Amino acid sequence: MFLGTWEEPNAVKPEPVVAEEPQAEEPRAERSLAEEREHKEDVPFYGRRRRDQGKFREDVMLNCGGRCVYTNAIAVRCEAAHLKAHARKGGASFKNGLLLRADIHKLFDAGLCAIDPHTLKLWFAPDLVKKDADLAAIDGITMRKTLLPINKDNIEDRWDAFVKILLA
Repeated sequence: MFLGTWEEPNAVKPEPVVAEEPQAEEPRAERSLAEEREHKEDVPFYGRRRRDQGKFREDVMLNCGGRCVYTNAIAVRCEAAHLKAHARKGGASFKNGLLLRADIHKLFDAGLCAIDPHTLKLWFAPDLVKKDADLAAIDGITMRKTLLPINKDNIEDRWDAFVKILLA
C-alpha cells in the first residue's frame, strides 16, 4: 500500500522530429513529365503466339529445379530464357533454355550479359557492374547444375557477340 504523495514528473516533452523529404534526382535528359496524358484506346494486337511456349517454360523449370540457375531466385521471379533465340531456330527444347531471374533474362536478350560456354559463368557488361551492386555481386558466378545438360553450342553465338562488343 502506497501512503506517499504523488507528484507529476517534470518530464520535458520532446519536440517532434520531422524527417526531411528525399529530393528527386534531376532528370539527365531534357524531358518533362506531362501532368496528364490523353487517354487512348487500346490498339488490337495481331501477332503470333508460340504454340509450345508454356511447355517450354514447364520443361525448363523442371530441368532447372524451379529456381534461377545463377541467383537461386524462386520461379515466380524467373523466366524461361532461350539460349539460342527462337527466331534463329533455337527450338523449344529444354536443352535450349535456362530459368533466369527476369531482370537477368532481359539483360541476356539485350546482349548486356552472356554465359561463357566453356565455364558456364555469367558475365555482365562492365558498365552495368560499375553501376549496379546487385549485378556486381553475381558477375562471374558459375551456373548451378541442371537436371539434364543444356546444349552449350546454343550459347556460343551470344558469347562471341558479347566478347566482340567488349573488345571493340
